Amino acid sequence: MDDNIAGIRLGLSFNIRRGRMLIYHSTIRAMGEPEYIRFLFNNRDKKIAVQRCEAIDRDSFRVPKVVPGDRFQFDITSSPFLSVVYKACHWSLDESYLVYGVNHPEHNLVEFELKEAIQITPEQFIDPENLI
Repeated sequence: MDDNIAGIRLGLSFNIRRGRMLIYHSTIRAMGEPEYIRFLFNNRDKKIAVQRCEAIDRDSFRVPKVVPGDRFQFDITSSPFLSVVYKACHWSLDESYLVYGVNHPEHNLVEFELKEAIQITPEQFIDPENLI
């Protein structure tokens, strides 16, 4: 599957001050609009994956339904998880970060290399599809 859905890359943003992670709709769409997702974190390789899963799977999150005409907004609030990610990546607590992903349909997941994260401003902490 294409890693660039409708001109928008698969993305995941982090803001520890807000205690939020933002999952781009393109990321969810690349996995076929699942009902549930979970995060897989590889501390050694500094990678995170968003994986399609079932409600019964451990640490699953329900994906909001897409309502035609409304903006899709999928934030995960988890200060403890963000603290682990920020500490592992040696990120500044004063900054927000964005990382782009690669779809792996054979594993039902999108993988993000946290070493490739870029700093973003608070104004950039938005799903780009909501700007269209």
